[in-house]
Amino acid sequence: MIHPRHLPQVATLPILAWVALCCASLACRSVSQPSTPTVGGTEPPPSAKTLPRYGCQPTVERMEILVGTQPIPKNLIQEKPQRSANDFDPNLFLTALPHLSMAPGYTLDYVYYFDGFGGGPQVYARPKDQAPYTSVKEYQAALGTDSLARTAYLQHIQGDGSPEAYLELVLLRILGDRFYLYWHSNYGTVEVICDPARLANLVDELADGVYGAKMEPKDQIQANALSTQPVIHLDENQATVELLTFTRFGGFSRETYTITSQSPYRILAEKVEKLVPYESGIQF
Repeated sequence: MIHPRHLPQVATLPILAWVALCCASLACRSVSQPSTPTVGGTEPPPSAKTLPRYGCQPTVERMEILVGTQPIPKNLIQEKPQRSANDFDPNLFLTALPHLSMAPGYTLDYVYYFDGFGGGPQVYARPKDQAPYTSVKEYQAALGTDSLARTAYLQHIQGDGSPEAYLELVLLRILGDRFYLYWHSNYGTVEVICDPARLANLVDELADGVYGAKMEPKDQIQANALSTQPVIHLDENQATVELLTFTRFGGFSRETYTITSQSPYRILAEKVEKLVPYESGIQF
């Protein structure tokens, strides 16, 4: 701050006038500060840059590396899909999720759905001493329903009670069955975005039309203003996790999950808020 003696034109002012002038200057400076842009009703707090990201983006990348660009085994994309010992093991996801573990005596497995137009895994948990199901129909018969319980296996996942554990559970919910997707099932591909750099790179890709249609300029502006900050709220009864997701067949969304606070975890509610639309125009 410049001392009044260095401002001869002000030094002759009475003390009260000088104080008033300083206060007015500070007030004007405060009012002139630009507000943080908001999209979808979400405004990050002033300290957003210092908030914890819970290792979200590295965890997402570890999960993506596990699946990679593995081709779908031919033994799965046939009339009666059958798993082999060389196929992807969903238990490997837990190596990327250090705050989660299987309930004692349980393991992850999956049956594969295939109808010639689409295909994908139905992940489930089973006792280690129980033989794997050999088909979707056999698994449905065990459930006693024709519909598949996509997230039932999460009830056999344990966490260490940390915020990261709830985040990892949601990542497993979103990404845990997004491997070996065949043809039309690729419409279900989704990406979790927890890092500003990844968001910026993605918007640049969409703007250039690297993969599909070019994103509209107004949508680019909105997308770049989105918050990538993972939000986790914990209390005695439940946990809430909010994440930014993206699909090339719908755009950007804010997904919110409400989870029981104690293991075994149950997802009590799921909410998807559409933020910025995008359609690649790609057809499978």
